Amino acid sequence: MTSCIQDQVSFHTRLSYCLEDKIVLDQDGKEQMEYKNRAEILYYNQCFGDKQDLIRQFNEVYKLKKNVSRPVFHIELALAPGEQLSKRNWIEVSLDCARTLEFENNQFVAVLHKDKHYQHIHIIANRVGFDRSLAYGRFSVYKLNVFRRDMENRYNLSHTVNHLDRLSNEQKQMLRKNIRLDKLRQAIRQTLRTACDLPAFETEMKKHVTKVFRNEKGIAFLMDPWVVFRGSEAGFSWEKIKLTLQQNKELQHKQEPGSKQEPGSKEEQQLKQELGSKQEPGSKEEQQLKQELHSRHRISHHL
Repeated sequence: MTSCIQDQVSFHTRLSYCLEDKIVLDQDGKEQMEYKNRAEILYYNQCFGDKQDLIRQFNEVYKLKKNVSRPVFHIELALAPGEQLSKRNWIEVSLDCARTLEFENNQFVAVLHKDKHYQHIHIIANRVGFDRSLAYGRFSVYKLNVFRRDMENRYNLSHTVNHLDRLSNEQKQMLRKNIRLDKLRQAIRQTLRTACDLPAFETEMKKHVTKVFRNEKGIAFLMDPWVVFRGSEAGFSWEKIKLTLQQNKELQHKQEPGSKQEPGSKEEQQLKQELGSKQEPGSKEEQQLKQELHSRHRISHHL
C-alpha cells in the first residue's frame, strides 16, 4: 500500500477533483469524457449529500476558525496492481486512518476511484472540528507511514518502500522525540484551559502521561517508561504553568456569584436595613456599617 497526504486550501477544488468525472482535451482542443462514474463515495462522516452539499457543509464548519490557512486534509491510499480490498474493508481502513491522524470526529468523506489499473481511495477531511479544534498536520507523514505498515500486515498486502524507511536510526529517534513533545505540548495546553490548581492539573495530566514530577527547580513529565521531558522542553516551564493556574483561579473566583459586592448591592442594602435606614452623616452607626462592609469585602477577596 502506498500513501500520500496533502493539506490544501480549497474544499471546492479537492472535492471537485475527487467526485467529478475525468474530462480531458482531445487533439482538437475539445473536452472529452475519459472515464464516466469513476468516483463512488464509500463513507460520510458528519456530512452528507452531493458535491455542492459537501462543499457548503465543510465551509460552514471552517468558518468557525477562519484563521486556518489550509483547512483541507487530502489523503490518498493505493494498493499494488492486482491487489483488491472490499468496500467494507476500505471503509474500515478510512476510519482507522481518521483515528490515526486524529480527525475521526471531524467531517470527512472516503471516495473510491475506478479510473486506474490499481485500486485506490481518496479521503477528504476538514481539519477544523465542530468544537473549533484543529487537527494538526505536524508529523502526519510519519503517522501515516506507521498506519500504512499496520494495514499491510492486517490485510496481507505487499510492502512498499517509503522515504521514512531510509532515515537513519538517529533521525528516527529525533522524529519520535518531536512527536512525543508535540503530544505533551497539546496535553498541557488543553489541561491549562480548565485546571485552577496543581492537584487538578496533575490529575488531568495523568490521563495523558504516566507521572508528573515537581520540585523547586521545575516540573517534568514521564511519557513512557524511559522517556521524561521537562515542561520547558514543551514550551511550558513551571513558572508559566504556575502563573496560568493562578490566573485561572482568579478568573474562576471573579465569576463565582457573590464574590464581589459593589456599592449599593443587595448585601449593603440589607446591612443598612439592619442598622437603620436613616443614618446621620458621620454617626457611629454609619461608621459601623462601613467597617462591616469593608470586612466582608476583604474576607470575600481572600476566599
